[in-house]
Amino acid sequence: MAFRLLPFFLILAITLSCSSDNGDLEAVNQENNANYFPLAANNTWTYNNVQEADGEDNIESTDVLTVNSTTTISGNSYFNFLQDEVQEGFTTALFANGAVRKENNKLIYNGTLNFEFDGIDPIEIPITDATVYNKTAVAGMQLYELNNTVTQTIMDIPVTISFTIRTEDAGQFESFSVGTEEFTDVIASKVIVNVDISASFDILGTPIAIPILMSQDVINATNYYASDIGFVYSDVVFQYELEDLSQFNIELPIPESATINSTQSITDWNVVLED
Repeated sequence: MAFRLLPFFLILAITLSCSSDNGDLEAVNQENNANYFPLAANNTWTYNNVQEADGEDNIESTDVLTVNSTTTISGNSYFNFLQDEVQEGFTTALFANGAVRKENNKLIYNGTLNFEFDGIDPIEIPITDATVYNKTAVAGMQLYELNNTVTQTIMDIPVTISFTIRTEDAGQFESFSVGTEEFTDVIASKVIVNVDISASFDILGTPIAIPILMSQDVINATNYYASDIGFVYSDVVFQYELEDLSQFNIELPIPESATINSTQSITDWNVVLED
């Protein structure tokens, strides 16, 4: 999945290793599930995407998300989405290239997150049973967290990249407006990616670890889900600022800073509720 970040490039791609059944798709009837994402065959949602960056013209695009097939992972049935077209938006791209299921008022996500940052080689991050939302949670409650560290070499400089991926509850709303539409009974959750980058420089023959990017929430996405409709709106902030390395007379192939805002707003939907 591609999330185009002007003029920088970020990819969050999910690659699933699982068995797939592309035959007739039957909606899963699970008791006690909050229905904030109806997962019946051929359910379709259409979104208008807008990306804004300082000094750049806004970019608009359209995404269509369609329930397509089921996938079995660790004995559980997950729903896939149609992948005929590249999704431009952050959240639709996540869904289109992943698989989800509902259980006990939760939406559960499985896949592998590939994080690509301008100047850094792609990083594969396996995601297992991440809670996307939980109807019974309260605002600010953490729903899922994953921590990991990888190493790379950039311009012959060893670099350590530490990251934390977490989801959080972002509250419940009696009503929520998207454009001219007003939805009732809406819940929200966040997807947050925190990144910390340090490099080992040779200073007068001694290797010294120097921070390149102090711990920052590089991606902060808030997604909204309406009862009996599904995902209706997303507000994403991609932002970072590197440390000043001028004193070391070293220039890395990473832009010094970026701030990019993007939204996805539902414009149309064709949804059948599960039996």
